[in-house]
Amino acid sequence: MAFGFNSRSAGHRPTSDKSRGERSIAARRAFTVVELLVVIAVIAVVCALILPAVQRAREAARRVACKNNLHQLGVALNAYHDARQCLPSGWILETPVAGNSQNGWGWLAMLLPSMDQGPLFNSINFNHRVENASNETARLSVVTAFLCPSDHVPARVPFFRKGFGPSPSAASLQRAANTVSAGGIMFEVAGASYLGVFGTSDPDDRPDVRGDGVFAHNSAVRFADLIDGSSQTLIVGERSARRLAGTWTGMHPEEDEGPERIVGFAEHSPNHADADEAEFSSRHPCGVNFLFGDGSVRFLSDDMDRLVYQALCTRAGGETISRTEF
Repeated sequence: MAFGFNSRSAGHRPTSDKSRGERSIAARRAFTVVELLVVIAVIAVVCALILPAVQRAREAARRVACKNNLHQLGVALNAYHDARQCLPSGWILETPVAGNSQNGWGWLAMLLPSMDQGPLFNSINFNHRVENASNETARLSVVTAFLCPSDHVPARVPFFRKGFGPSPSAASLQRAANTVSAGGIMFEVAGASYLGVFGTSDPDDRPDVRGDGVFAHNSAVRFADLIDGSSQTLIVGERSARRLAGTWTGMHPEEDEGPERIVGFAEHSPNHADADEAEFSSRHPCGVNFLFGDGSVRFLSDDMDRLVYQALCTRAGGETISRTEF
C-alpha cells in the first residue's frame, strides 16, 4: 500500500500571497529604533526653538502688567495729592503714639482706598504700629496690584530684629535659621514689589532719615516741590524680593532693615551687581520699571549712566537731563 502525505488532511494550508503581503505591510508600518530616535531629536529641536519664544512672550506680558501696576499707583498718588495737597509720607512714625498717629505705616498703605482696597484700609488701626495684634489680619493681606508678576515675592515677609537680619555668609545662614527660637523674627507682613524713591543715599546712613527723593520719614512732598521737573523725577520703582523683600505695610524702628522695606535708593545703576540690597532691581531682563512724577512709566536700562540715574532720583538736584539720556 502506498502512503502519501496530504497537506489538507494534516491541517496545513499553503501560505497565500495575500497573507504574506499583509505581514509585509505590517512589518513596514512599524518604527525602527533609528526612526524613533530621529523623531525624538526633531521634537527636541522644535521645543528648543519654541520654548524661548514662549518664555519671551510671557515675560513681555508680565512686564506690561507690571507697568500697568505702576500706572495705577501713579493715578492713586495723584488722587491722594489732589485730596491732601501733598504726597503721602514715606512712613509716619511718632513716639510716643499720639491720636491718629499712623505709627510706622507707609505710603502704600495710604493709597489703599484709591486701589479698590477700602475694606482693607478701614481694617487698619492706625493708632497702633504694624505689629500690633489688632493689625495682624491687615498686615498679612496680600494686595496683587502691589506685586510684580515677574517677581517671586513671598506671601509673608519676616521682619528681623536688628542684628538678626539674614546675610549671604554661610555662618549667618545658620544663625538666621535659629532666629525664631532666639527671638530674631519680630513678626511677618505681606510683601510688595514697589518702593518709594528715598533718593541717592541709604536711609540707614541718614540719622534724620530724610533723603533727596520723594518719600521719607514724615515727609509731605508736593508736586510743586519737584524742582527738577515731574517728567524727570522718579518717584516709585521696583525691587526684586531676591535681594530684599519689600512690603506695602510699613516699617518698624527696631527692624534690621527698617525704612528699606518701603523705600529704596540709587547709589548704583539699576540691577547693578555691586548694589546694596535696598537699591532698585527687578527680574525683568536688562532693566527696571519706574514711575515718574508726571505719571508716566518707563523701563530704565541696566546700562544707563549712573549719574543720570541718580539725577532722576532727586527731586530738586538742579540737574539738566535730556530725555535721550534715559
